[in-house]
Amino acid sequence: MSEFTIAQLLGHLRVGETTVSEVVAHHLDRIHTLDPSLNAVVTLSPAAMDDATRLDAAPTPHGLLHGVPLLVKDNIETAGIATAFGSAALADHFPATDAHLVTLLSDAGAIVLLARALLALGHHRQSP
Repeated sequence: MSEFTIAQLLGHLRVGETTVSEVVAHHLDRIHTLDPSLNAVVTLSPAAMDDATRLDAAPTPHGLLHGVPLLVKDNIETAGIATAFGSAALADHFPATDAHLVTLLSDAGAIVLLARALLALGHHRQSP
C-alpha cells in the first residue's frame, strides 16, 4: 500500500479492496515505525482516523482525492495541528483554521496525516 500511486490507491478504494481507514492506519503505522530514525514528523493529526471513518461512511466519494493521505510541511497552517514553522519559539502555535491550500485538499477528500519538519522558519540555504 505504501508504494501505490494516487491513481492506484483510488482504484483500490473505488472497488472496495481497501478502506480509507485501512489506508490511514497503514500509513500511521509506517510513520510510527520509521520516524524514530528519520525524525521527520513534527505533529501527527489527531483527527486523521476520525476523518478516515467519516469518509468510509460517506455514500459516495468525497472529491477527487477521496481518502488520499497527505503530509504538509510545518509552515502550512492546519487547524488542530501544531504549526511551528520549524521554530521552537512557535511550538505551541495551534492554528484555529486551515490554510487555503489545506482547505482545498480537504474539500477534495484528502486526509492530512501530519506536519513535516523543516528548517527554522522555513529558511533555505542554497549551496554555492
